[in-house]
Amino acid sequence: MEPVENPQTPVQLPESSQPEVVVRYTPQRSVWISVVVLILLGAGGFWWQVKNNQSNSDRNPDGSIASKQNSGLFGNDDEQGNENDASSDVSPLKAGAVAWNTIGDSEPVRTTEPLNFYNVPVQVFKVGDIQEGEYRGKILALGVAKDAYDFFRLDEGQQLSEYVFFVAESDGVAVAWDPTFVHYPDARCPNSSSVQGCQKYYEINEKLGLTDNNQVSLVTLIPPEFKNELFLTTSEKRVRLGLSGYLTRLKASADGLLRVDQSQSGFQILKKVDPQSSERILPVVSYFIFLPIASMPVAVEPDFVDENYVPQITWTLGEKSSASYRFGVYAYGWEDCYDGIPQNQLRLHLIQTGVTKSGTAVYEANPKTEQGVYRCLHEKTKRYVYNPITDEGAYEQ
Repeated sequence: MEPVENPQTPVQLPESSQPEVVVRYTPQRSVWISVVVLILLGAGGFWWQVKNNQSNSDRNPDGSIASKQNSGLFGNDDEQGNENDASSDVSPLKAGAVAWNTIGDSEPVRTTEPLNFYNVPVQVFKVGDIQEGEYRGKILALGVAKDAYDFFRLDEGQQLSEYVFFVAESDGVAVAWDPTFVHYPDARCPNSSSVQGCQKYYEINEKLGLTDNNQVSLVTLIPPEFKNELFLTTSEKRVRLGLSGYLTRLKASADGLLRVDQSQSGFQILKKVDPQSSERILPVVSYFIFLPIASMPVAVEPDFVDENYVPQITWTLGEKSSASYRFGVYAYGWEDCYDGIPQNQLRLHLIQTGVTKSGTAVYEANPKTEQGVYRCLHEKTKRYVYNPITDEGAYEQ
């Protein structure tokens, strides 16, 4: 799409609309991407999706339209009064058949012999007491390599990415397990023992006693938020979230947290604004689901992209495409390209240039008056290209 030749009348956006830069987590990498503000070069650069009041994501489970006052990621999440008190009980201590324990400072109930190749033992922690059903009187256990857990306990900023939930006796001896609740960064490992780097996955399972003989389905016992799946949909505002799979020690009592929704099991979802960017036009925002045992980073999934994350947009302004989408993996700092636009005058600097597949309007910075924004974006969203043959990389121009 060519740059717009003539400036358009500035759009009138809802007063409460506020763009955010969101930290997006994926199983293989962590990259910056904006959910409400996305980057396109050649098509105008800055475009802003404002969700209308009757979009598919705003519908209740019965198909009726949910009440929504503004167009934020989770609706009016900054004006919900006492519902936003993040210091409240954010995760039920009893969900279904399990009465939960938190992790982080607890001691293991079992420590195995060291792994053959890595020479570290596997530790088993009790994360809950099973009070109902077939496994009543057993515990829900967490198995993790000792070195990974020791690193996790250092401070609230550390993450745990390799772990497994299973049913055990009180002493940590495995009773039953389900591959659905095994978390490992490389998704290929459960299906291929020959993949390089998967040896640890199989050794941990072996040391814990997770065998074919005690493999069963535990989906009716353990909440779905504990699965190794990639996505979930919130229960209140029907927002699709991507799950990082990483456990963190961030507490709900931490400063700057705001309740925005909850999961199907009632676990609360909070957002955190980076205090160093709170006064910027694009504050950096991250989201967490607070499980009974720990917190987990999540990412809001755009509802107008295909399976390859290509935006499905029909352009209503411009004549032809002049450049492909520029998605700068490992490109950081582009959000400050908009700092020259006064926060209280943002709507005066935007023009509507397209609609999403659901008919939602798409806006971008006026290319006639905001040329500095585009020059900045072109420089800061360069893609880093790695050459495995030469073992060198460079930013594309």
